[in-house]
Amino acid sequence: MKNKDILDLSSALESITTEGCNAKFKYAIAMNKKIIESRVAILRDTLKPSDEYIRLENERLTICNRYCERDENSNPVMSNGSFVMKSETKEQSDKEIGDFMEKNKNSYDNEIAKSQDITSLLDEETTIDLYKININFVPDAIKQAEMDILTKVGIIIQEQ
Repeated sequence: MKNKDILDLSSALESITTEGCNAKFKYAIAMNKKIIESRVAILRDTLKPSDEYIRLENERLTICNRYCERDENSNPVMSNGSFVMKSETKEQSDKEIGDFMEKNKNSYDNEIAKSQDITSLLDEETTIDLYKININFVPDAIKQAEMDILTKVGIIIQEQ
């Protein structure tokens, strides 16, 4: 199993509703949460961007907000995840954003390098002994996405 599967499993375990489920299923969910909790905490902490990067992104977004077009509710206009800049100030906004990016190039380069390391970390294979649950104890109300991840990581077993 890969580290990213552990994060997916954590999300699935948190989203599973155990109300009305049998005790064996509830126990399996609780045990697996406990088994992966420390590894999930480490992975999530590693995934967090640095405080410096968050500060720089907030400054960059402030610049973008200053020059972007607004809709009828004064919200920024976005296209394909990017701000739509006012045409009359496009040259000025491009220069200010370009200068800002150049001034902070090292910080952004460090964050890009970190994201590449994170991608490698998430793709690393890891071994973890999960608590298994017989398919007969899985509630019918379980969502397909939850069942998919439980099956992918091998928690669900067939009756022997």
